[in-house]
Amino acid sequence: VHQYRAGRRAVEWGLTTQCKCHGVSGSCNIKTCWKALPRLHEIGDRLKMKFAVATEVVSRRVGAGRRLLPATPAMALYTQDDLIYVTKSPDYCLKDARVGSQGTRGRVGISLVQLVQCKLRVDISLVQLVQCKLRVDISLVQLVQYTLRVDISLIQLVQCKLRVDISLIQLVQYQLRVDISLIQLVQYKLRVDISLIQLVQYKLRVDTQRCWIIATSAVEEAALLKKWRRHKPSRARS
Repeated sequence: VHQYRAGRRAVEWGLTTQCKCHGVSGSCNIKTCWKALPRLHEIGDRLKMKFAVATEVVSRRVGAGRRLLPATPAMALYTQDDLIYVTKSPDYCLKDARVGSQGTRGRVGISLVQLVQCKLRVDISLVQLVQCKLRVDISLVQLVQYTLRVDISLIQLVQCKLRVDISLIQLVQYQLRVDISLIQLVQYKLRVDISLIQLVQYKLRVDTQRCWIIATSAVEEAALLKKWRRHKPSRARS
């Protein structure tokens, strides 16, 4: 019951008053106000802080009844905003034969394949992350550099983010369970009919064509001028 009350008070602590004016041209003749709930992460941060300094309590007889009092008599009595606990949380790093847990201390790490098989929430691919989270219209390499502001390659990005030692193509193939190359994956996901190299060529095609047009125009102009000089009529001698 105490923990429920502490949780409700954590929500009440973050309540804010918001108002809205009603009237002609914003004259605010009538004002409507209400209490707005705080953001979920604000409540979570406050409860996490309370959890870090929670008070250990024991049941003691006080008068005709029993109360939960601090396990250490020197500690001050907890308030309605504080969190309390009767037993300490178990340390999952240590072996606990009573519940049949071998603990995690000294355990050898698992590979990505085993991690996926254990379903530890590795359920998104790099392309889906690019499409759904970042929602930008720039190339893949520019996207990596712009978002993370680093000058690392795509494979290094995957290794840094997912902490794996496999190549990007292997990761995409295993995650999406398809047998296609990276270029085919980009074509399929981004709905384009050109390869990555052709995409770069297409983006740079404007500058290339401009240089070619300028060069062609200069050559044609020189040829026409030369032809005109060769066939122009000579002036009659006086």
